[in-house]
Amino acid sequence: MSFFYNMNSTTDYVPMDEDQMTSEPSGSGSTARPPTAQTDGGNGNGNGNANATGSSTPGHERPAETTTKRLACNPCRDRKFAYPWPDMSTMPMAPAQNSEMVPISVPEQAPLRPASQMAMAQDPQISQIPPDPHPHTSRGSISSTTMPEATSDWYNHEQHHDLFESAMSTDFSSGTQSVNETFDVDPVFQGLSPSSYSEVGSQASSTIPAALFPRLHASFFEVFYPILPFINPVRFQAELVQCSDSIPLQALSHAIAALGALASGELSGALEACYNQARTLLELCERQENGAALVDINTLQTYVLLAVYEFRQPNFARAWMTLGRAMRLAKIMGLDKKNPQPAASLDQELFITLPPPTDIAQTEERRRTFWQIYILDTYAAMRTKSPPVFDGQVTVTLPCPCDLSSITEVNNMPSLQQVFDTSKNVPFSPFAGAIIVVYIYRRCFDHALTWFQESSYSFWDTHYTIDKAILQCRNSIIAHLLNTSSPASKDILALILRMNLAGLEIKLHELAITKAEKDKLPTALITEAVLRCQSAAMEIVEGIRIGQRLTGVELEIFRHANLFYAKSMTKAIQAFMWMLNHLKNNAPTHINALRLLVGSMKELIDAKHLRPGLLEQVDAKVAEAERSKKRPFLPSTHSF
Repeated sequence: MSFFYNMNSTTDYVPMDEDQMTSEPSGSGSTARPPTAQTDGGNGNGNGNANATGSSTPGHERPAETTTKRLACNPCRDRKFAYPWPDMSTMPMAPAQNSEMVPISVPEQAPLRPASQMAMAQDPQISQIPPDPHPHTSRGSISSTTMPEATSDWYNHEQHHDLFESAMSTDFSSGTQSVNETFDVDPVFQGLSPSSYSEVGSQASSTIPAALFPRLHASFFEVFYPILPFINPVRFQAELVQCSDSIPLQALSHAIAALGALASGELSGALEACYNQARTLLELCERQENGAALVDINTLQTYVLLAVYEFRQPNFARAWMTLGRAMRLAKIMGLDKKNPQPAASLDQELFITLPPPTDIAQTEERRRTFWQIYILDTYAAMRTKSPPVFDGQVTVTLPCPCDLSSITEVNNMPSLQQVFDTSKNVPFSPFAGAIIVVYIYRRCFDHALTWFQESSYSFWDTHYTIDKAILQCRNSIIAHLLNTSSPASKDILALILRMNLAGLEIKLHELAITKAEKDKLPTALITEAVLRCQSAAMEIVEGIRIGQRLTGVELEIFRHANLFYAKSMTKAIQAFMWMLNHLKNNAPTHINALRLLVGSMKELIDAKHLRPGLLEQVDAKVAEAERSKKRPFLPSTHSF
């Protein structure tokens, strides 16, 4: 038997038969009242049966005796809302002998009131609360914060111990450049709308024309592979032929295609569709119950490529989350160890073992994938002032100098710690050289943070240790990559490496100048540090001049690698600005260098990656310096 509850009568809540709820009282012109409880299957006219205990009074029926448990007493029931019955406050009432109010009639189709209005009718104090002037605004919503506000810490990431930046205005809060501009899809790609991926069953199938993929992949390997050499193109193409229906492989294929579309103007219409489909496929890999799709190098490489793409947008929050997935998955796979094994903090069941490598090239590809994550981990840590994930001793050996697609023999490469302890001359590749510079950058980064946090820190011991490592790089370890007359130095990655090593040197000696001035040390220390900063800043300027002379594909590679040298260009600008304020000599040299750097930044680096107002501030400072000197300065050319 189904039960209904009479919520409006003056009786207790008693279960009733369904047919009792459908009978109506006789009488013309009257509207049916909510039925009262019956104990004998009465006629439903509201009068209790004679067998009911107790007497009744006009307009009021006494509760029927029942064995059903009471659900509420009369005073409690009177405070409850009559829902979904009509609002009782709109009904005409008549007094009863027991001083309770009983409804006489119910208006037809009385409208129900919102719960907020019913609450105000019940408690007059609620009506005293002023209404929310913005009722549809989510107070804790991420979308209620604009991206320039959300990324202010990314742009203003230097602490007050950054000497050169403190010479410039720190008021960069006026920028309103949107970091998520609307993408206009070329009419050729109108069918590539990402909205077509709503159905779960169709998520694994792409609507991108299959004929576009070879061109998109070729564009990636031509422009991005020289600076991101961690995917084996031969292995990738072979798997596309052998197991094209693999979801991790399709995810990697779409991620490669997205960056390929980014590198090609004529294929840019496929960019958003490729990126969205890669993310959709990654989600399918994560949702797979047995986790088999995660035990795949293609899944890890997809995370890395999407993180690179998102850092370029820049959508820093999303990129950091994507990179975090890549780093955690690499740790679970054990790729941060020379001999992969579960980390001490991981349970055995959480450790994912990749299938044994089938050849040397596969082993090298896994190693390079880890090192690419290591580089991005360092980049994110410096931008966010947070500790890197891979902050311990990394025992993985460095990448070999051979091309990944043609490697045939094992190369006994050292680890990062062994690089500075051996006198053996190793022909490091530009990719390995970049990892070495990133490793020293981490040490300098920790040096700056520790000095700022610990008053008893041995500043000068660490300073000279890092400076010695930089000199070792210049004189022996990667000298063949820094010497502009060497064939290896012609590589675009080697050019970026030289600029980043110079940026590292500026940072190190900037800290030394600050420390010497704070402790009032001999001026000889400050003079030496200023000369080293000036030399390093000029090296960055020279790297930009080399970039000006690039043409064709090399120029495109240099342009799309801007994510990795924008920081060094910024440090050079800050150094020259400081020198312009503090050094009276060589002002024309500093002004021309600033003109070159500012003009190159406008050409090479998207405004979304620059601090709002930075370049305008430099232009104003240069104009002021020219007026104060009253000397004509010939403008430098910086056309790309």
